Amino acid sequence: MAINIFVGDFYEKGKFKSGCFVWDKKYEDYKTFLLKKECLIFEKNFNKERLEIAVPDKQFLTNYIEKISEYINWLGGNFKNELMKTFEFLHNKDELLKDKWYEKLEILAVLLIVSENGKILAHISTGDIYNDSDTLDIEITEKEIIQVGYDLDPSLYHDEVSG
Repeated sequence: MAINIFVGDFYEKGKFKSGCFVWDKKYEDYKTFLLKKECLIFEKNFNKERLEIAVPDKQFLTNYIEKISEYINWLGGNFKNELMKTFEFLHNKDELLKDKWYEKLEILAVLLIVSENGKILAHISTGDIYNDSDTLDIEITEKEIIQVGYDLDPSLYHDEVSG
């Protein structure tokens, strides 16, 4: 359960400010915040408080607000072609099925990790029409899709990229 501690309360259309995030919890060497505003992820409306941001424990969220805001807005764009190129499972499917796959992709959760060196890493969990028993996870470092696959472990991804 989130504790409602707000850092200011400012919002401009398309720009997230510190007041858009609520303190959630401390996890290992990170503190986490939840987004209080709705946003777009892969052109799909995404409900607030399912987008989590992890910031190194010794850093302040406010140090990264502009970069996080720009990153969330970037994630709202069309990723159809990039995801289809990266997700090898789709390579043998016809174009109509590929179009339907992206259209039906459901965003379940988003974790943004600000690493010690300031890079933003994204782990996006989705549901797709080809596998209803596992989550399809998408991992992005900065603005490059690194991996797309079923049930990827975000902690392994984080250790690999930040280490």
